[in-house]
Amino acid sequence: MSTSCGSGTSSPAKDANASNSCLRPLRVASAIFYRRHKEAADKSVKLWENAYEAGAWGFSALLGLLCWLTLRDTAEAALQMVVITTATAYAAAIAGRNAGRPPQAR
Repeated sequence: MSTSCGSGTSSPAKDANASNSCLRPLRVASAIFYRRHKEAADKSVKLWENAYEAGAWGFSALLGLLCWLTLRDTAEAALQMVVITTATAYAAAIAGRNAGRPPQAR
């Protein structure tokens, strides 16, 4: 199974997974860019918070889409269990991360 950007796969679930794979490098690139330009970034904290939040929402949306398409388009119980477990684990982890943030960062 190919997860590269624009792989031309026929399954909607594979297309959602490929889209999610395309989003990950963008989030990594923004983190690297932030670290390299940290001095200038300190002046535009709100911009970086919004960029990170947009990436997090995008990843969550694509993960949910992958889960929904897999449940809709496949009958394999193992595959369905994998995507449900991944989505549930992500939801639990992100809830814990958000709960642990300091009040001034909310």
